[in-house]
Amino acid sequence: MSSSSRKFQQRTQQESAQEQQTTSEQQHTAREFGSVEEMLQHDSTHVVVPPHVAARIRESVAREPRPARGWWQRLFGR
Repeated sequence: MSSSSRKFQQRTQQESAQEQQTTSEQQHTAREFGSVEEMLQHDSTHVVVPPHVAARIRESVAREPRPARGWWQRLFGR
């Protein structure tokens, strides 16, 4: 076997090994959720919100109007 064909064979073996490792990692990290809420909770524990985005969200929520008092609060004067 020539030197170039050995190098090619070695390279293809390395690429094959890397593909198998990537595939096994992807299969290992797969997870099934029972509901959308469960998926969002899992995602929120793994995602870090940038500080400037968090500040903009807080400002946006602060500008929202307060919800109207409930009928029972109006009735009992709370």
